[in-house]
Amino acid sequence: MFLLNFTVDKPLNGQDEDAPAYADDKMLIVCDGLGGGGQNAYLVDGVKRTSAYLGSRRISMACQEFFSAHYEELCANMRRPAPLIAELKTYISEALDRYVNEKGLKNIVR
Repeated sequence: MFLLNFTVDKPLNGQDEDAPAYADDKMLIVCDGLGGGGQNAYLVDGVKRTSAYLGSRRISMACQEFFSAHYEELCANMRRPAPLIAELKTYISEALDRYVNEKGLKNIVR
C-alpha cells in the first residue's frame, strides 16, 4: 500500500483572500476563490477585509461543521452523494446569510 502525506502551508499576510486549507484525519477542505469577485471592503471586528476574505473563511468553517456532523452519513452514501451535496449547499447558504446579518454586511452572492 502506498500512502502519500502532504501539507498545504501557504503563509497568510493578512490580506490573502483564500481561506487556509483545513485538514484532519477525516477531511481536507480547500476554499479557493474564483478571482475577481468579492472586492467589496468591510470593517468587521475593527479590521478592514474584502468580502472574498470573509466569505472564504465562513464557507470553510461551514464545511468543517457540516462534514464533522455528517461524516458517517457521507461515508455510508458515497455512491449517492446528491442528497448530501444539496444539504451542504443549503447549510453553506444559511451560514453565509447568518454571518452577513450578524456582521451587518451586504449579501451580493449571485
